[in-house]
Amino acid sequence: MGSVFASAHTITFFTGSANAFARIVLNFTTTFATYPEGIYKGALRWIVYSIIPAGFIVFLPRRIFSAFTFKNAALLVAIDIIYILFGYWFFQAGLKRYESGNLIVTKL
Repeated sequence: MGSVFASAHTITFFTGSANAFARIVLNFTTTFATYPEGIYKGALRWIVYSIIPAGFIVFLPRRIFSAFTFKNAALLVAIDIIYILFGYWFFQAGLKRYESGNLIVTKL
């Protein structure tokens, strides 16, 4: 969850202020996480498990606690690692863009 919000705030490096976007991501994630998993079908289910990762934040851990399987636990760890690596990569790319835009070059 932290990597998703860090990625939402990282957009600031590319667009300027992204506080409104980060707030929308937080609100969408919270809203989608409060409803039962069964109401999401089709494309909306895909969105809840990828773009707005409420499925991986709430639904999959709940499934692991109610009926533990090593498959679901391994899936959750793998998805967490993917989100962390993406967040790290995205932050580094934004930081590189920010640094290159603020370079002061002197000619001798």
